[in-house]
Amino acid sequence: MIYKVFYQETKERNPRREQTKSLYLDIDAETELEGRIQARQIIEKNTAYNIEFIELLSEKALEYEKETGTMEVLLVSPLKPIYIILAKAIPYLLLSMVNIATILLLSYFLLDVPIKGSLLLLVSVSILYAIVSLCLGLLISTVADTQQAAMLISGIALMLPIMLLSGMMFPIENMPDILQWFSHIVPAKWYIIAVKDVMIKGLPAVSILKEIGILSFMAVVLVFLSVKRFKIRL
Repeated sequence: MIYKVFYQETKERNPRREQTKSLYLDIDAETELEGRIQARQIIEKNTAYNIEFIELLSEKALEYEKETGTMEVLLVSPLKPIYIILAKAIPYLLLSMVNIATILLLSYFLLDVPIKGSLLLLVSVSILYAIVSLCLGLLISTVADTQQAAMLISGIALMLPIMLLSGMMFPIENMPDILQWFSHIVPAKWYIIAVKDVMIKGLPAVSILKEIGILSFMAVVLVFLSVKRFKIRL
């Protein structure tokens, strides 16, 4: 996993924001928190820098490698594009599975949210949604040329539609017809419907086959587009 560390070169009491610099670290960690701790320990052990913030780069990791030149090593290798893309996605899928488990545990034991349906089905649907999200992030990485562009596209293509068109904050049936139509292409909408049916209503898998089919279709399409957009060139 790639971490971006923002730092000041000296540990002055009143650092100047315009003097903030950044560097990248490739950390092999099981969780995001463990990676942040390792990154901080490496910087503090080997430098006198004043660390301000440590950020995990997810789908933007491809942009990091393209900008710093390490992607050239992969591009000249005999690996096919699909293998490179899967290699970038699998670590973040494992991290997403840890996040899913943590959220479900907190929801059930801390917030007393009932799980009336199959826990295995709920976890499976959540993993499927995580796969779709990662595939969308990978597609953005193959389109964007820089990390900043990937962050901007991610904010527009992911955050706003999820907040406004998924039904998480506003009922979809109360939206104008055109927004209801656009909500059909937002993966979070189908995931939220499936989670409500399984977690709250306790419905079986046959009741959410439509949502599972749509999310699976989205994942296949996004992987296909990512491979097509991935250009084998320096």
